[in-house]
Amino acid sequence: MDPHLVFECTIDDPVAWGRSASDGKMLAPLAACMAIVVDLPSCRYTTPVERRGWRGIASRGEDPEMWYDAQGIRNGPPRNYFVQSRDERFHDSALDTVATLFGEQGLSAALPVIEVLERKMGVTKPLLNKKLFGTWAPLLLGGELVASLVPVDEPMDISCTRCASERLQSPATLTIKRAGARVTKTNGYGVSDAHLQPGEETRLTLAGGADGTLVSESVIGALADNDVRHAVPWQTTTTASGDEAAEAALSGALQLGCVSLLNDYLLVQRDADGALADVYLRCDNEPGVLVQADLYSDETRTGIAAYRKRTGKGE
Repeated sequence: MDPHLVFECTIDDPVAWGRSASDGKMLAPLAACMAIVVDLPSCRYTTPVERRGWRGIASRGEDPEMWYDAQGIRNGPPRNYFVQSRDERFHDSALDTVATLFGEQGLSAALPVIEVLERKMGVTKPLLNKKLFGTWAPLLLGGELVASLVPVDEPMDISCTRCASERLQSPATLTIKRAGARVTKTNGYGVSDAHLQPGEETRLTLAGGADGTLVSESVIGALADNDVRHAVPWQTTTTASGDEAAEAALSGALQLGCVSLLNDYLLVQRDADGALADVYLRCDNEPGVLVQADLYSDETRTGIAAYRKRTGKGE
């Protein structure tokens, strides 16, 4: 069978692949799948790399009294530093929420933190919003924790001020994108995806198995109604993978709707009764963050030179 076969479906049928559209659970057997390990998301900066700076971090051998950028010590914070610091606060808030979820008190401690973020969400039509696009890893499904953090041998820079010493182990990843050609818009910060229009086709890809090669896909019309849980049917599109649990999990119905939080890093859904159902963490990253180890410790300045050559800026 073609491993990338697309199952064309509708969401009007209240029962899809033997699962109720109102059961509040997404592919319950996923928790039994062999895990995929992905990086924690890097900070999705609004400001271009050559305008970023940070106060020195002692663990990097920097002077906490000094300011730094990609080329070394600088005189004070960069211009429009408040935009960069806002991006970093949003990023830190999301990862701190994840750390709380995986902490000793688990969901009971994370729930109040998530509720604060939900109240602050400014997205009015989350199922049509471009922030849905990308790849997501489930942390919580049907109210049950299905992922974990695993240590890494060497910490990774994921923002100008934060390193990650762990990666995420999750049973699957969910990728959401337009089914057709990319539609974009341009603003002062560059080119980005445009929001979805109601009914515009969207492709959802669920990847499981130890290496993420067991794939199930579905194409649906974009959903404008966020007040109900829509059942998106799936069928397993590969066989003989040796991972029977993953194959079983990738056939069923994905619950999509009642999104209570959508930002650059977190996707949270409630069930029909308002209880916390699903939490996803973005796991597709922007190009590598350019910080000390990548740039100004390199005497050739190849990182910043490559950026300037590509963009024509800073010549």
